Amino acid sequence: MLAVHGARPAAPPAASDTVPGDVAWAVYQGCLNEVPTFSGSAAVGLREGRITVDVIGTGLDPEEAQRIEDQLNGCLAEFPIGGEGIFGAPSDLVTQAERLELYDYGMRWMLPCLSARGQLNWSHRIAREYLSDYSALWADYYFALVDQSADAVIAARRACGSGSDILARG
Repeated sequence: MLAVHGARPAAPPAASDTVPGDVAWAVYQGCLNEVPTFSGSAAVGLREGRITVDVIGTGLDPEEAQRIEDQLNGCLAEFPIGGEGIFGAPSDLVTQAERLELYDYGMRWMLPCLSARGQLNWSHRIAREYLSDYSALWADYYFALVDQSADAVIAARRACGSGSDILARG
């Protein structure tokens, strides 16, 4: 039945100033790409709807580490995070039937949409990869964009949706 009827493209959600939680990590990566490269760790949290970072263990002088932290937090402050999923593991919450629906949605809507925007840097996956309990491929598309800036990730997500949209419909 799924193969005959397939998933129908969902209408994009109403415009919002918040970033969907399912692409929060891709937005974080986009902001991380804008700061000088450093070795060390970052403690990442969500405070008042914003991702915040404490840069630790860099081996840099404290002033330089603080400049990187401030620059990173300044970028992240521009992107309020909405919804759920930032610290969740979507792969743990999905049945095999939902995974097949997500595969169909990805193949019929998300990947063609990203391709039409010139953002696709992703090879088509086979259904078997979607069925793995250890992956959430629909959540990975936005880590593989050609332009990985935070603004590009958000624009692509708003235009092309996410498997999380399908899961939220229940």
